[in-house]
Amino acid sequence: MAAIARISDNGKAQLLADHLRGTAYLACEFASVFGASQWGKAAGLLHDYGIYFLMVNTYLTLKQQFIAHRRKTDDETQDLWGHLKADSELVEKHTMEIIG
Repeated sequence: MAAIARISDNGKAQLLADHLRGTAYLACEFASVFGASQWGKAAGLLHDYGIYFLMVNTYLTLKQQFIAHRRKTDDETQDLWGHLKADSELVEKHTMEIIG
């Protein structure tokens, strides 16, 4: 499953990779007027870096909680453990899709 950047009003999903390439293309075109097409392309590719950073931060936080709670054995913690594990695996999967 590929990372999704957004879903339009008609329900069609745009993949993150397609979104970044499309934004990079447009930014490259706009910046070429100023002789800075490569800077525009880089800006387009990196414009969602903050979202990526949040995903990685969320993944690391969940993984840390996962490890901390793994040592406990009561039922409530085991239930939390299962949710944290599933969430961290999902974030890890999508993060790896983004960074290749």
